[in-house]
Amino acid sequence: MTTSYDAIVIGAGHNGLVTACYLAKAGKQVLVLERYHEVGGAAITEEIHPGFRVSVASYSCSLLSTKVIEELRLSEYGFAVYPKSPSYFMPFPDGEYIFLNASSREETKQQIARFSERDAKAYDAWEDFWDRSCDIIEPTLHQPPPTMGELAQRFEEAGLADDFRRVMLLSTTDLLNEFFESEYVKAVMAPQSLIGTAGGPMTPGTPYVWLFHAIGRAIGKRGVWGYVRGGMGGITQALAKAGRDLGVTIRTSHRLPKCWWKMGRHAVWCSKMARRYAAALCSRMPTRSAPSSSCALLAPCPPTSANTLSATTAVLARCTS
Repeated sequence: MTTSYDAIVIGAGHNGLVTACYLAKAGKQVLVLERYHEVGGAAITEEIHPGFRVSVASYSCSLLSTKVIEELRLSEYGFAVYPKSPSYFMPFPDGEYIFLNASSREETKQQIARFSERDAKAYDAWEDFWDRSCDIIEPTLHQPPPTMGELAQRFEEAGLADDFRRVMLLSTTDLLNEFFESEYVKAVMAPQSLIGTAGGPMTPGTPYVWLFHAIGRAIGKRGVWGYVRGGMGGITQALAKAGRDLGVTIRTSHRLPKCWWKMGRHAVWCSKMARRYAAALCSRMPTRSAPSSSCALLAPCPPTSANTLSATTAVLARCTS
């Protein structure tokens, strides 16, 4: 038996569920297939000991788009975030320590002043630099990604060509050296540019990672991160509820051995459930897996996907966030 849908989304992580919700809002019949017994992907809460439920993968939230939160009415489905305060704590081998609080510039400056009055004054310029850069980048989050040249042009038109150089071309070490003198202060700042990368503080371009840690507004204030009520699964549970109310069909415990491609349409076969589904809408199905595993599902591959598969199998995915 074949059941037909307009679109099939493979994977019920947060990105897959958002995709499904927006397709459903556009009036499409959408099926989400998830091989795990529960939705969530990396945004999931599980019981690791009787009575103890924790976030077992991702652990903190900020970059979930406020546009998505509002348009899908996630707060009505139980989504809530509590701000992290303080944002960071770093102890040092000599007994010193430092706190950072993204919710309070003054508290952070007081902490920095314990190590350098000059750096405490420079912190205002540091925050202003990131505010300017975020103002340029933030609108692109809901647009087709700009090329590097287009991004450089946006900075230049705003009179911020030097900020583009700092964000895109410098290393984290170089950037921190432009603003701060204390090694303690630079040490607590640096991880923001390195989380989720395979780079180090001297890797060119890592300040761009900081920018994305500074740009999120899920808490309501830019750059503040928080803990989701009920763990990170609170995000995907809210998305799943919103999706079902929009008419999305979500099937868990559905492992996909292969997807069959025919005449620009997809069919997927779930051997464990002995069911077959067809999607007539998309020239490709939205999938939240790594490129190599996504392409490997296609059999037989159309020429473009076959070329992509041969290329992506050579990609070493070392780290993700």
